[in-house]
Amino acid sequence: MSDLDNPFSPLAVARAVSFDEVSIETDAIREAYAAVRGYLETRTPSPEGLPVRSGNVLAVCGDYGTGKTHLAGWLMRHVRDATEGAVDPLYLDPASDSFLDLYRAFVTKLGLSAIQSRVNELYADIVADSMQGKGMTSDVVQWLKDGEIEPRLVVERLGLTESMLLKAVAGMLGSLTGDNDLAQALTLLLRPGFETAVWEWLMGSPPEPVLTDREITKVVGTERAALDMLGSLTLLMGGQQRHFVVVVDEFHELFLGHGRTDTEVLDGFQKLLEVFSAANAFLVLAGVPEALTVLPAGVRQRIGRVVMMSGLSVDTVCEFITLAQHRQFGVARLSPFSRDTVAYLVSLSGGRARTVIRLCHELYRIAVTGRQPVSEEMITQVVRDQLGTSSTQDVPADVRRVLDGKGLSYLRDHVLGGPESRADFWLPLGDDTGCAILVTRSLLEPDDVDRVNRRKIAIQVCRPQATVVIVVNGVVSDRVNQLVRESFDLYPLIYRPGQFIEDLNAVIDTVTTRLRRLHDENPFNAMQERIDQLNRQQTTVMSALEQVVVQSENSQAAVNRSFALLQRDIADLTAAAYGVVTSAPERGQPLPADVDRLFTEPISLLDRLIEFNGVFDGAFPQPGWDPDQAADVRDELQNLLRSRALIEANGAAAALRQAVLAFRRVVAEWYHSEEVRMSSERLTDDAEDRLDTLCRAYGSIVEFVPIDRLEPLIRRGRQPDFIARVSQSLRRADLDAALDVLHVRVRRALLKSVFVKGQ
Repeated sequence: MSDLDNPFSPLAVARAVSFDEVSIETDAIREAYAAVRGYLETRTPSPEGLPVRSGNVLAVCGDYGTGKTHLAGWLMRHVRDATEGAVDPLYLDPASDSFLDLYRAFVTKLGLSAIQSRVNELYADIVADSMQGKGMTSDVVQWLKDGEIEPRLVVERLGLTESMLLKAVAGMLGSLTGDNDLAQALTLLLRPGFETAVWEWLMGSPPEPVLTDREITKVVGTERAALDMLGSLTLLMGGQQRHFVVVVDEFHELFLGHGRTDTEVLDGFQKLLEVFSAANAFLVLAGVPEALTVLPAGVRQRIGRVVMMSGLSVDTVCEFITLAQHRQFGVARLSPFSRDTVAYLVSLSGGRARTVIRLCHELYRIAVTGRQPVSEEMITQVVRDQLGTSSTQDVPADVRRVLDGKGLSYLRDHVLGGPESRADFWLPLGDDTGCAILVTRSLLEPDDVDRVNRRKIAIQVCRPQATVVIVVNGVVSDRVNQLVRESFDLYPLIYRPGQFIEDLNAVIDTVTTRLRRLHDENPFNAMQERIDQLNRQQTTVMSALEQVVVQSENSQAAVNRSFALLQRDIADLTAAAYGVVTSAPERGQPLPADVDRLFTEPISLLDRLIEFNGVFDGAFPQPGWDPDQAADVRDELQNLLRSRALIEANGAAAALRQAVLAFRRVVAEWYHSEEVRMSSERLTDDAEDRLDTLCRAYGSIVEFVPIDRLEPLIRRGRQPDFIARVSQSLRRADLDAALDVLHVRVRRALLKSVFVKGQ
């Protein structure tokens, strides 16, 4: 079965821009919809008795994969539909934790033409007002107010005093935005020849002499300045009862990764939220709940409403499956699922939207290919394959990183008594006690819980006062959640890259403090243990510093090697673009045709997307080449390098390509290893485990590559310019089909190939 015939997305990564996905009405959607509808429709009286639209700030909070971006995309589509396209919400996805970068993205998305159009509207109103009572026809005045005639044309033909009118525009802009420098710069947009200077200044460059001559001296070069300017532009675009909607996705990136304590920036963010209400604009902040906890109380009070994402219910998932198949095939049906299997699926996945959709994709493929209904056994196996995404080496490595950082002594794979008393990590904290860390796979069924519980009991039989910390590399299903709480003193830690180290640090601090307080009766023993711990911490720090020195000494050689490979790749691609025959690139060790095809398809598609390949060399005239063609290439390059979105898209495509190539290389090494070559009928457990580790590693890496940011390249590939002809066009569906769950398909194809080889 082709992935194109599968009604469920294998990646389940929502795209807020160009949103076109199946949506089910949930409590979160209903609550968010009410907030947006209130903004679009509700009027409140102003002090003068006039109807005034009320601005708002809405926060959409939920864990990763719960549907925040999907909801943001749904809201944006609703705003466009409700206003018949008159309002096109601005979507921002922070590329870093810098408000300065967020501001530049805001200005880029807004665009010079939209800013000019807004300033022109204000100019038209002022020209129209100046004509009132001067015998001018009401038609001309109305045409100006409706934007049907250019105010500059009216001023020229009627001989109006332009300088006085522009001064009035600057005054209005100053009152509206609260920024005199911005007001003067925007007024210059009404005169020819100033667009480039004003645009570069808005993007954060120091003002050119043509601007400083007009007393425009401000520079948007700090985060606070960026927040203030973002607020001023919001007042411009949302003032005078205009709709203006901005969506900031993953807004937690601006706070959690930075650990912000700078009062000036936090005050600036609080002021920005106040501006959105004052400007009668609407701001949507989508992110994880932890982001709200780090915000000062004053900032949280400026958020009008918080919508919390929750897990999908059984009824909701059944409705989603039915609608997805109706959209794909024109038939609304639940089969090959049943309500019982959907309930089991929800219990294992916790109703997390992204997880549910990914599992539905794989379950549907297996069911249709095997011509059988989805069963609980099938769901259990797919959950184990897909949700234990982290490498079996990643979890212990992060545990060691925490313990080494704290200077704690520990034993790896330590057996305290019988065979079931093995602790993945044992931290001795006295003569007869300590802390055991057990690492386990997903807890889906009662048998999984019993297996871990037997290990916990065996350890505590040997060390009655020991504390057991359980780390789950996967998920804890809803159906065993209560059993887990009853069986274990501490609820298991779920391994999530980027968050696990912080969680484990907190648990270890709590456990070690409690155990030492209970068992370190002799103060001299406690002091000696603390001294030993500090010595171990110092050793860890010194080892880390030595490693940094070694890495820095080797970095130049590594860079040189990488640059040489990059030069070779660019040369080959450039030669191919101009019809020059070169030697074929090294493909590495061969793989079976069915497996190799899984790699060549995404690599080929990504090669067609990456716009830098072969373009720079084409910008320099060569003997026998058309000089006009080189000039065209240079023009295209200049446009490309000005676009942050295209730069990011090229980077994402290059990262994906490198990930696929690296995955192919390690898989080929596995396939040609002696252990696999000597396999007859089936692989050894160790060989299969090693393959699973490689596949999970690839899946965990690619999950964090911003695939959605390839969209600017896909759209650009449809344009008739030189670079587009080099990269060629392709459909988003082709790329999704080639990249979706690649590691799962590669694993399946490899196991099948090894089995066939052994016959």
